[in-house]
Amino acid sequence: MQSLKRILTLLLITGASLLSLASTSPEVNALHSTDLDWPVSLVSDEAAIKLTPIGTYRGGMYSKITPTQARYDPETRRVFVGSGDRHAIDVLDISDPTNPYKIYDIDLSPYGIEPNGLAIHHGVIGVTVKVSPGVENVVFFNVSGKLLAGPIGINRASKIEFTPNGKQAIVTISGGLDPTNHYYSDEAAVAILDLGNVNWGACRQGSPKCKFSPSVTIVDFRDFNNKRDELIAAGVRLLDPTATIAQNLETSGMGISEDSKFAFISAPEANSIIVVDLKNHQVTKLLPLGYKDMNLPGNGGFDASDKDGKINIRNWPVRALYQPKGIWPMGGGNDILIVTANEGNLRDKKNPIFQEEIRVSDITLDPVAFPNATFLKDKENLGRLGVSAVSGYYIKEDGSLVYNALYMGGARSMSIFSGIDGHLVSDTGAELELTTAEAVPQYFNSPSTANIFDNRSPKKGPEFENITVGLIGDRRYAFGIAERIGGVWIYDITDPGKAVFQQYINNRNFNVSPNAVCGVQGTPALPGCEIAGDLEPEGVCFISAEDSPTGQPLLVVNHEASDSTTLYRIEHLPPAR
Repeated sequence: MQSLKRILTLLLITGASLLSLASTSPEVNALHSTDLDWPVSLVSDEAAIKLTPIGTYRGGMYSKITPTQARYDPETRRVFVGSGDRHAIDVLDISDPTNPYKIYDIDLSPYGIEPNGLAIHHGVIGVTVKVSPGVENVVFFNVSGKLLAGPIGINRASKIEFTPNGKQAIVTISGGLDPTNHYYSDEAAVAILDLGNVNWGACRQGSPKCKFSPSVTIVDFRDFNNKRDELIAAGVRLLDPTATIAQNLETSGMGISEDSKFAFISAPEANSIIVVDLKNHQVTKLLPLGYKDMNLPGNGGFDASDKDGKINIRNWPVRALYQPKGIWPMGGGNDILIVTANEGNLRDKKNPIFQEEIRVSDITLDPVAFPNATFLKDKENLGRLGVSAVSGYYIKEDGSLVYNALYMGGARSMSIFSGIDGHLVSDTGAELELTTAEAVPQYFNSPSTANIFDNRSPKKGPEFENITVGLIGDRRYAFGIAERIGGVWIYDITDPGKAVFQQYINNRNFNVSPNAVCGVQGTPALPGCEIAGDLEPEGVCFISAEDSPTGQPLLVVNHEASDSTTLYRIEHLPPAR
């Protein structure tokens, strides 16, 4: 059998699709040697650009609190990252990207305890801050930390973004599970903060002429409550029949169209994207994303078991719900596209009232749909895979449930969808797992804080977390990160119908055990923890050459477990011969 490296090289040279090879079930034995390269890097022979880590700032925790997305202010050459450990926004000077350091922090403790989301526009920072479960504030500062507006009480406020034109700030309000009673009583909504004609220069300087006074409009989903059957028929997952549409929507990632007209918000549990008309203050669409049939060779495969002792990326009779978390809109008008990181999110498995996820070994499979049910339910095949307990079944006369379709959470891929009707434009198939299998076969599908081979295979695999897009010259590139095994993937998406793999790089040191060198999560990191490298990426931020302190484009990736923010240089590669 060809090695994965030869497979990747052949496909990249010929221009063939990597998806077509999923049916060959490539397997790589799990080696257990040490002395792996750090960082791990796999570069396509046809790559036009590549990443190299050049500088890292570490906050000092071995953390288990998710930081906010890193954001950059080009005028001050500062990166801003919200930290729940420090109840603050860390402000990092990256004038020399090889030596990022914290110059001060913005204390959030007067407004709450944990930042949920952070955005920046022309020297103004917007941050959503958790006060207590279900109680949040929105606060605005300038880049020097001076309070401009707030606290504005918007309960369950999560992500925040400024529109590119600076006229509005958009805040997602998550619905779904009430944090105090575990019932689905909270209603999702969107807060549109109209900013008016802001004097951004005065706000940056903290001048009285700033007069930053947002007006808040809450946009709800009540107009959809009489369309439940229509939405379900279209493919929107509304799992609680006793709840309203809004109560069934747990919002996650958000992006704004380049023309500032629409906000796009991912709702993973509903397997949909919410479209908000920002001019008319109205939710206009719920775009269902459907599923990917993982049994079709052209759709790629995946590794489903942590008990087979090998990498086994192959086709399985499973329908993968896309369920993106991070999303990034491109363009505007009728040509708008949405790039998605398809992490997956079956409904809260920790909720004592409603647990959606169940293993294939624990359900009854229909003998017609699955004539090889005994084989599939083996722990070395699909038996340990987590699938939805509330999709793909029928009820027998005796009241028992029989499954004639299996739905798993997350497509383990990057996709591009139309922002108009939600149809799929392209998908990376099995490439995420194929590239990590080639780059680090010893620790394929490891979790984020332990080097355990194949551990995450039945649990969303790499767990593709977030995405950003940047323009370099006349080419458009997507940069995506995976929460568990870690690392960054680069794709050339200049032709949205054919995403072309460029590089996978992971600034994690697999030669050491994170828990051994860093200590106990949720406490200050042990001396020497930095030798573990970067663990559990959460946010990714592109800095264009025009805005970069070096004149070269940069990428910023911030991490939860290692409490680190790493800067990557993006460099052009010579044309392939």
